[in-house]
Amino acid sequence: WALAIQLMADMQDANLPPDTLTYTKVLALCNKCRQYGKTRQLVAAMQKSSVQANVKAYGAAMAACENAEQIWDIFADMKQFNIQRTATTYYGAITACQRSKEWTHALQLIAGMQDFSVQ
Repeated sequence: WALAIQLMADMQDANLPPDTLTYTKVLALCNKCRQYGKTRQLVAAMQKSSVQANVKAYGAAMAACENAEQIWDIFADMKQFNIQRTATTYYGAITACQRSKEWTHALQLIAGMQDFSVQ
């Protein structure tokens, strides 16, 4: 994960800015390596850059969250950037709630899926 983040920095130094796929893969790698604290930094960097984030990028970000507060922040970001909530983003969010044992938030997310007609 650290090497992937360093490669992203090297890409920027070489005037080859990371694209959506790069951010998505690095977020997924941070999740796999349990580096949940890097999630918000990567999402903020993605938003600050000219990268057009998509559902897959936000789904990876959701899965890499370490607590419910981060999940709600990312949902707020999605709303701000007109990114539709999908089963993928909810799955990532519920998985993060499971990992952090925040069952009440997981139930709120399941109810939210029904409110947003997510299938």
